Amino acid sequence: MRKLAFLLIFLLVNFQTVQADFPHEGSYIGLDSRVAESYDQFDDKYVLIEAFATWCLPCKAEQHELSLVDEVINAEGANLTLFTLSVSPATDSIDSIQKFKNEAEEEFGFVGTWEYGLDVRSGDNPSFAETFNIDVIPTTLLIDADGSLQKEWRGVVTADVIISFIDANITFTAPNQAEVFLGIILGNIFFQGFLVVIVLLVVYRLVVPKSGIQ
Repeated sequence: MRKLAFLLIFLLVNFQTVQADFPHEGSYIGLDSRVAESYDQFDDKYVLIEAFATWCLPCKAEQHELSLVDEVINAEGANLTLFTLSVSPATDSIDSIQKFKNEAEEEFGFVGTWEYGLDVRSGDNPSFAETFNIDVIPTTLLIDADGSLQKEWRGVVTADVIISFIDANITFTAPNQAEVFLGIILGNIFFQGFLVVIVLLVVYRLVVPKSGIQ
């Protein structure tokens, strides 16, 4: 009984360590959903993010370079998530991002199948550009599954450069399915409440002496 209590307490205390958090808190407006999305969806993922603005002409060509990275890297069995994010909410909108994407695809002959979004400030959280000190457009960031910034390219960068860096420095590992499942379960607030009740019952059985007719 004591071992069970210790196990449950350990799970409650340590469930947050199962996931590696994305290194920015806040939200963005998704191009497809057109609602606020959390950056938490990038937890435990390898992410290649291009910070751009629709007024940046070289950024259109960069979308084609991203499509080449996506085609080469993910064809090798990697699990790299691409994300194109406008960090200029003062000048951009979801409609202007959609227009930018359409024009880039038509001009360079590709289909951007990855996520596009518009960064928005959430409460007291800094903007995405502030978190990563982005002062050059475009800036491309490579963040690993541990939430660490592996590489930053300021200005225009080609697919060949990105692919060469990834091949030389990144070993993609498939997520441990048991850990993913455990993270989902332990992150569920209802399951956490259930664990708390079980722990309290077990502790009660251990601490409070049994009563009965002698």
